[in-house]
Amino acid sequence: MAKTLLIVCLAILLPCCIYSQVYTIKGKVVNADNGAPVAGASVFLSNTSYGTVSNNNGYFELGNIRQGKYDLIVSFIGFETYNNSLTLNASIDNLDIKITEKAKELEGVTVRQYMKNGWEQWGTFFIQSFIGTSALGLQCKLQNPDAVKFSYMKKDGLLYVDAMEPLVIENKALGYTIRYQMESFVYNFNTKALFYAGYPLFTEMEGSKSKQNKWEKARANAYGFSSLRFLRAVYRNHLVQDGYEIFRMDRLPNTEKRLWLAREKNYYDTVSKTRTIKNFAATLAADSVPYYEKIIRQKDPIEVVHPGKVTGDDIAYGADSFTAALDFQQCLIVRIPALMNPQEYVESFRDASSSQPVTSVVTLPNQKPILITSNGYFYEPEDLMLEGFWGWWEKMSAMLPFDYRPKEE
Repeated sequence: MAKTLLIVCLAILLPCCIYSQVYTIKGKVVNADNGAPVAGASVFLSNTSYGTVSNNNGYFELGNIRQGKYDLIVSFIGFETYNNSLTLNASIDNLDIKITEKAKELEGVTVRQYMKNGWEQWGTFFIQSFIGTSALGLQCKLQNPDAVKFSYMKKDGLLYVDAMEPLVIENKALGYTIRYQMESFVYNFNTKALFYAGYPLFTEMEGSKSKQNKWEKARANAYGFSSLRFLRAVYRNHLVQDGYEIFRMDRLPNTEKRLWLAREKNYYDTVSKTRTIKNFAATLAADSVPYYEKIIRQKDPIEVVHPGKVTGDDIAYGADSFTAALDFQQCLIVRIPALMNPQEYVESFRDASSSQPVTSVVTLPNQKPILITSNGYFYEPEDLMLEGFWGWWEKMSAMLPFDYRPKEE
């Protein structure tokens, strides 16, 4: 099949030696309105450790960058954030970046009404959702919590979080200081879905040789659990070699449960008009209670796992010479038999066990393939949904930059 041939060719055309090639990005930051150079602008590649500041003449240089796709970000107080996606397979010498001043009439305008005591009410929830509850998360600290503002829309069940300045996270577990320019953070309490987006810049902490060795070991361990490693394995068509077991899964509506609940809701509404109900089961006929309890325990939707493992050729193909496409229907169960669930995960989920292998569910909610480059960069972020272990693990405390490579790679 064409897909099989393309992914095989991709693996052959892009051998490991391509990772040793490095490139440079040089350019100038100017004011879009008058062409004046902008000094002191922060210039960095999102989710990497490549970052610098423009000099007095607006010039900047980023060097030793590996081949791949990146988001080039330029930010400066009073200007709109500049974002440009670059596929880097050669050096760029004269990049002209024009940044636009924020509209003055919008200064000081609050788009959403922020809560006066938002941090007291939502601070812990935000830290757990954004930084995480793993052992790594316990060693992370948000340095500027006062920059975080909360807005809760009770009617819609939505929590919005905005940052008035880049968030600074000190990750002592992995040895990084992360400067995160948060663009959006929304949690939906109805669907239990979290979406956040932003531009992180990683800076390695300084420390003794023993600390550096400890951090390197911790990074390699975190990498083994990460979706970053999985996406790189997809790109290289190395899923089996890298120890992944993948199965297809369908989610089917539980028609019996939905019909029964709809019928009983009508009954509940009728009864509640005449008296107060504290225990709905007590209002049912005696022979209906066991069936009620059985129905309540059932899952909706019903998850049906297909027999037989999925290979890389079944779900990915070469989109072009530098990009692989991950494309599938329904859901994928991704299992790593060599890794067991950590204790913190087990404590967070009743159905989890420390004797079970790490297992995640991957879906393409918009039914569009995601495109992956060699460094694990993928786009668009909203086209990939992670559940299960990765839904819990993939937080800022476990995040690694795209330029991170374990020694074995």
